[in-house]
Amino acid sequence: MLKKYLNLNKKAISLLLCIVSAFALWVYVSYVENPEMTRSVKHIPITIEGEAELNRNGIAIKSLSDEDLNLTINSKRSNFRHLSADSITAIIDVSSLSSIGNHKLNVSISFPPSTTGVSITNKNVTVDVELEKFVTEDFKVMPRLSGNAPAGYSIHEMSIGTDDNIVHVSGGESAIKRISKVTTSTVDISDITTDFTKPVSLRALDSDGDTIDNISFSIESPVTAEFTVYRTESFPVELNIYRDSPDVETECTTDTVDIIGPAEEIELWLEEGKKILTHPIDEYTYRDTDYANIPLQPLPENFEYKDKTSKEVKVDFTHTSPSPNVER
Repeated sequence: MLKKYLNLNKKAISLLLCIVSAFALWVYVSYVENPEMTRSVKHIPITIEGEAELNRNGIAIKSLSDEDLNLTINSKRSNFRHLSADSITAIIDVSSLSSIGNHKLNVSISFPPSTTGVSITNKNVTVDVELEKFVTEDFKVMPRLSGNAPAGYSIHEMSIGTDDNIVHVSGGESAIKRISKVTTSTVDISDITTDFTKPVSLRALDSDGDTIDNISFSIESPVTAEFTVYRTESFPVELNIYRDSPDVETECTTDTVDIIGPAEEIELWLEEGKKILTHPIDEYTYRDTDYANIPLQPLPENFEYKDKTSKEVKVDFTHTSPSPNVER
């Protein structure tokens, strides 16, 4: 029994020694001898330098033949631990270009400082650059809203701190021509009841609603947008009779009228029991009239009647006795 146990131990020890020897050999081959290898590193992003200077000269980049590079790299095995699309830099400098059209530029490749003896086997590392005019146009920024405001409330206007919400948009001529409108990022108005401010980013959109890249705005994004909230409420109409006639009874056929105005001020009107008066009525003027359309009082600045075409009400006049000036 003991002999069998000793034999098993010898086999286990032999197996362990084999594993250790194999690992040592792998370490030796991989890191002691450190052989040269060739591997591909893909999707290395291309960085553009000198674009601001190019724009100052009235020129913009329209397109690149490649946005990233695939490189075939030859190096010692140990270097590949440090070589990736994030650690390798690929740069083109466009500052020296001075004319629109197509240009071929060499790409400058740099490897991490921790690596040595790294080379690429690609024959030529170049990128085709197409240049066009750099232009600037003005656009009015429109709010992009989502959700439904509470009943009676609405966004009256938005301000981003520029005249009429106009911004200058700069970029390549082809990109600027594609702009259909400039909007803010989406603002949820589901719970609005008072004026509010909100940081928003600016977006240039084409006719399909897709964002246009490679353009710049004259103001930095995000901007603080101020939103003015209006409210619509019904207020009772009251006849403004400044001289009574004993034989005329006057009655308004409209009980209430809808008013639109700043939400906070409308709230004060409601608390005060505000009534909307007609223009002054002299009943003696209407002793021979059955009805008349009487204008409503002018509203303060920033207020308006919801039905903008109907700023008057119908008033009926009932005659209780014959007018002395009319034959009956």
